[in-house]
Amino acid sequence: MKIIFEPARRIKKGYALVVTLLFLLVTTITLTSVWLWTANNGSVTQRNIAFNQSSAAAEAATEKVFTTMDRDFLNGNLNSSNQYNNSLNNSMLPDTSNPNLWPIQYTFGDTNGNTNVTYISINPTPISEPLDSQYAGLIGLAQDCVIISVATPVGQRYNVPATVQQTFQAAKIPVFQFAIFYNLNLEMDPGQSQDIHGPVFCNASIWEGNSDLTFDSTVQAVGTNYTSSFDPFSDDYPGATNSKAAFTGTPQGNFPAGQPTDHNNALTMPIGNSTNSNPTNVESILNLPPVVNGQSMGAPNPTAYAESNQVYLFNESDLIISNASWGINGIAFNGTNGAAVNSQTSNITIWFQDKFNTPPLAKLTNDLEILKLTNGYYITNILTHAASLNITNYAATNILYAGFSFVTNVAFTDYRESDKVQAVQIDIRKFRTWLTNNLPATNNVQGGDEGYKRDLQCLDNGHRIESIYVYNSVPFTPTQLPAVRLINGGMLPTNGPGLTLSTPMPLYIYGNYNVSNGLAGGNDIGTNSTADTFPAAVLADAVTILSTNWSDSYTNEEPSGSTHGAGDTTVNAAMLEGIVETSTNISGDYSGGEENFMRLLEDWQTSGPSGHQANLYYNGSIVVMFPSIYATNHWSYGNYYDAPARHWAFDNNFTNANGLPPLTPQSRALIRNGWSSY
Repeated sequence: MKIIFEPARRIKKGYALVVTLLFLLVTTITLTSVWLWTANNGSVTQRNIAFNQSSAAAEAATEKVFTTMDRDFLNGNLNSSNQYNNSLNNSMLPDTSNPNLWPIQYTFGDTNGNTNVTYISINPTPISEPLDSQYAGLIGLAQDCVIISVATPVGQRYNVPATVQQTFQAAKIPVFQFAIFYNLNLEMDPGQSQDIHGPVFCNASIWEGNSDLTFDSTVQAVGTNYTSSFDPFSDDYPGATNSKAAFTGTPQGNFPAGQPTDHNNALTMPIGNSTNSNPTNVESILNLPPVVNGQSMGAPNPTAYAESNQVYLFNESDLIISNASWGINGIAFNGTNGAAVNSQTSNITIWFQDKFNTPPLAKLTNDLEILKLTNGYYITNILTHAASLNITNYAATNILYAGFSFVTNVAFTDYRESDKVQAVQIDIRKFRTWLTNNLPATNNVQGGDEGYKRDLQCLDNGHRIESIYVYNSVPFTPTQLPAVRLINGGMLPTNGPGLTLSTPMPLYIYGNYNVSNGLAGGNDIGTNSTADTFPAAVLADAVTILSTNWSDSYTNEEPSGSTHGAGDTTVNAAMLEGIVETSTNISGDYSGGEENFMRLLEDWQTSGPSGHQANLYYNGSIVVMFPSIYATNHWSYGNYYDAPARHWAFDNNFTNANGLPPLTPQSRALIRNGWSSY
């Protein structure tokens, strides 16, 4: 009998069971791990979603504060951190009560565990510092700000909080830091090479139409930058009717990398209750302050000295000069055939302004008289005439004129406007004398030192006399143009930080302006250097340069020839003014472009005695903010002037806060520079 054993099969069956059990165990572990991973991953995903939602809610809280601060800052009323924190409670927090808008409810707080608040930090002291974002490269008077909000969901499975922090600058940006700043469309088509050194900014659109233009800094438009071969703002300049003339355009290689740019944030100059830079609003900074609700916003009303109303140059200026409407035709006194009148014959009035004084406006005393004597007229100081001349029969009837040594009236013709200009004329050289009380001994000065005393008194404002506002009351008619003219301005007053002159009327500069600071041998005539200048600015309806060879006797258009024609002239001052914009309704019309923002009235091409094209050196900042109100005739070439050789440059002194002209207008912006969520 044969017996066969098969133990191996039993062993195989046992192994199979073990393998099966192990497989089931591994599968169970794997599935459990997958389930756990899926659950954890789902939890993490849900927590991430909850965090992102909380982050969005926290950002909404910071944005609500940001927009409130932006509104207040543009209105000139940025509050302190405590004022905002005290007023927050629920008023400046997002309203989450509407379930359709906020399906998840949140509590808001700061990083210290306080609820119903948003953390706000505002540096109380503005400091001059570099600006961020699109304004990189500029200096602004800025307050560094921080907003932090913590948002926590309520009644959710995952109440994950999130914290959002925003940092930004509440910055006042001086407009004279720009080589060119336009609040209107900017057209650029110079007939000769022009290198723009410094930033260019336009609150509208820009046309760079010439290959002779080069830029070394930012060129930013809020609208569109056109570097095309045609002017998008002019129907047919200067081509045939209903056609656009082709220009060269400005190639990309003429700009630095990344420039020019479009659709930038606008720069706002808040005026009154307006928080936009509408040209009409901006023009009002030159006008007499308005009346609001029956109350004047102008000095000496105390509201004039609120920050929101200091934007009006009338309220800021140290001296306010005005004249009576009869002060025309270049006549400085109101006599008839030389007949004697009373001691108030001058039509010029000057007020000294210091908001820390009581009253803040003080009428100044005349420093000049014209007396009628037996041998004619004699000019003397108003305070000392009787003693110095030993006049025993002195009486008011002896006085033909009582006024100021540095201000008078003058008349001449503006060919572009086809008007007789009736101007209040300021002699800067005599103004310097008035300020320093350094009159020649022949004028017998004994106590005529009001200018000197007021200059020292103005130190209450933290500076010497540095600004003048002029309002010309001569009627504005189709043939008569009220204006202001500056003469003998080669050297500005040396006792202060510079000089700014503003007026709502057109302004004329006769001859060289601000070319020397009085140091031995130092002047910047005929150069693009400003090493020997003072910070200076003029702000007006329009600015016209009358060359060193100008004569008030010119009565015809474009004087030229051996004895006429312009002379080389140097002007160093920032300029804010209006222009006459290109009109699409006028065939062939052109604004004149940035290259003609300064108006000219002479033949600069064939300058008589010099025998060459006259040179116009300009160093400053070009700022055009509104359409002109007074000087409104359109630009044309060759009819009333021929172009000079332009040597124009940005004044690099303006990149330093201490080098800016007095009363430099400022745009405002909240400039974001940091955002984080954690």
